[in-house]
Amino acid sequence: MYVTYIIGPRWTYNSLTSTSSASSASSASSKSAGAWSAEETVLYMLDKVRLGEFYVLVPDNETKREVDQLRIMWAAADVAEGRPALSRWHANWKALYEEY
Repeated sequence: MYVTYIIGPRWTYNSLTSTSSASSASSASSKSAGAWSAEETVLYMLDKVRLGEFYVLVPDNETKREVDQLRIMWAAADVAEGRPALSRWHANWKALYEEY
């Protein structure tokens, strides 16, 4: 039996997101305070998988979970209401999103 999980990593620091030209991508000195390390992200995901959670929204140190939840609900409404994808950045919808 196979089980699938959906993970939503957020601001994760790794060698792909590093702006450093040094090969030592694991250097904590160049990681932003808001970002999680790749290791923190994986450990969090594994804890949630062990609990049987299907959707795993990995936090970061900058955005509150409540803000993420509102963004997810807005994006789902994009689909349900036929709005353009990522409408919160679309000129015709930006003001409504800011009120939301």
